Amino acid sequence: MRIEPVQTVTVTRAVAAAPDTVAARIAKGPVPREPRPLLLRLGIPLPATVSGISLTPGARWTFCYHGDAHGDGGQITAEVAESAPGRVAFRVVGDTTITARWLALQHADLTWHPGTGGGTEVTMSMTFRRGLDPVWYFGPVENAFVTAAAEHLLDTLDVS
Repeated sequence: MRIEPVQTVTVTRAVAAAPDTVAARIAKGPVPREPRPLLLRLGIPLPATVSGISLTPGARWTFCYHGDAHGDGGQITAEVAESAPGRVAFRVVGDTTITARWLALQHADLTWHPGTGGGTEVTMSMTFRRGLDPVWYFGPVENAFVTAAAEHLLDTLDVS
């Protein structure tokens, strides 16, 4: 019996940009860049390219990873499940990355709304299935890495 294999992380940022500016940046899709979160600078695979950007339900975003000594980098394909003003939800429909054996991303929700003091509050939630046990060790480890990945995705969407 596995204990709590499905986990969700949430990252929220208050940004100076107006909600319509944030929406326009999200609609352009992510632009891969060097990661800011320390954990991701430790050699964790990151997308080299992203294609298929659209916020239309059914559209697919494909995140392609570089290969390394461990094998082909693979890709994650996320489909837009829902899209509405201030919200886009994705479900992962394919994952051939090397990290898929340790954790499987399932879905992500990105929301944005006017902040209380102006600007915009942006929230990214990512749900994944942990592939490693014991939970007392790998639960916090995988949670920390997925949290860093959510922060990095917000960075690549330029919503800071």
